[in-house]
Amino acid sequence: MSQAIIALIILAVVMVLFVSEALPLPVTALFGAIAMAVFGIIGFDQAFAGFGSDTLMMVAGMLVIGQAVYESGVVDRMGGLLRKLVSMGERSSIALVSLVAGLLSAFMSNTAIVASILPMVDSLAESSGKRSLRTGLAMSVGAAAILGGSLTLVGSTPQLVAQGILESSGGETLGFFTLLKGALPLFVLGIAYYATVGRRLLALRADIPAQGEAVSLPIEEEPKARPSTRKAVITAATFAACVAGFVAGVWTVGTVALAGALFLIAMGCIDMKSVVRNVDWSAVVILGGSLGFSAGLEESGAGALVANTIIDLCGGAAANPLAIFAAMVVITAVLSNFMSNTAVVAMLAPMGLFLAETMGFNPITMVVGIVLAASICLATPIGSPPMTLTLSAGYRFGDYLKVGAPLCALLVLATIVVVPLLYGVS
Repeated sequence: MSQAIIALIILAVVMVLFVSEALPLPVTALFGAIAMAVFGIIGFDQAFAGFGSDTLMMVAGMLVIGQAVYESGVVDRMGGLLRKLVSMGERSSIALVSLVAGLLSAFMSNTAIVASILPMVDSLAESSGKRSLRTGLAMSVGAAAILGGSLTLVGSTPQLVAQGILESSGGETLGFFTLLKGALPLFVLGIAYYATVGRRLLALRADIPAQGEAVSLPIEEEPKARPSTRKAVITAATFAACVAGFVAGVWTVGTVALAGALFLIAMGCIDMKSVVRNVDWSAVVILGGSLGFSAGLEESGAGALVANTIIDLCGGAAANPLAIFAAMVVITAVLSNFMSNTAVVAMLAPMGLFLAETMGFNPITMVVGIVLAASICLATPIGSPPMTLTLSAGYRFGDYLKVGAPLCALLVLATIVVVPLLYGVS
């Protein structure tokens, strides 16, 4: 049996495991990389080489920094700002609070941002007597955090996985703000939708539970000790310095992120117990395993075989590259609503690269399209943790489908049209 066929069998098994989540996602990613080595498709050194990549180091560093930002109280100190925004009227409140959530998510964990803002939303809605504000705002905050996470390279895990795959291919990689011009229209469109159409659709839900009837949000019985101002200032300054370092390119992105993380640990802004216990290291394992798995697809020729098959099905030599790009965007968006969007990018980005290279299509355009499509997971509460957290507002599965599906269709269409125009097709 040829190596390409063996690699495709491994790919099929990995896809089934990713979709079904029969195993934890990090375990599946490692399984794919190890299987490629065990069957002789790549060497064992190649299978684990991704764990030494600069991109993976950046992910590790930013996970620590993001947790430090959360623990130091930098986000909590924005509570006063949110209260002022809510006093501006319901439609404006939804737009502005969602804008804040999305912009913060461009630079730190979108899950942590949503977890921090939702209790504030619940409290603000109760104190203002605007029950409909809670109904309309919770889902909007989750969606804005997901879309905002696509504005920069460090905003969410899917683009970091894609960056690692691009890096291992030896071609052009994503810059810190490469995604911004493609993601910004989607972000603005999403906020505008939830402040208008989405708000009206959710207002029809008369049976959404009032405060206390849904899954309870964390409300402290006693005031929680406020983190020290010193730690908050140091953490915020370090975070800003890291972003400046990414943009300026003073060192590699991995070096900048790790330096920032180590500095915060040394200054006591986050302790090692919290680093080990509270940071979600699964993203690092998924990325490292995916890079080894991707190397196996490339070495075996399986990726090229899949690419050629898709092109043949779309018309062979006469295949329209834009049609294939559109198909990849649609497939990514659909899958991302029912499984981890990180896993979807880990599966489809290597295929997209092979397709782009075979057709002479711009590989950055293809990868950007796939990454942005992975953030269009707004029609179900299971595609991304920020949307899952919004279940605490009392929504049913059908609410996400009713409100999110039209927006997903609109965002998919915008991605298919805008990304090739902004990034070029060759």
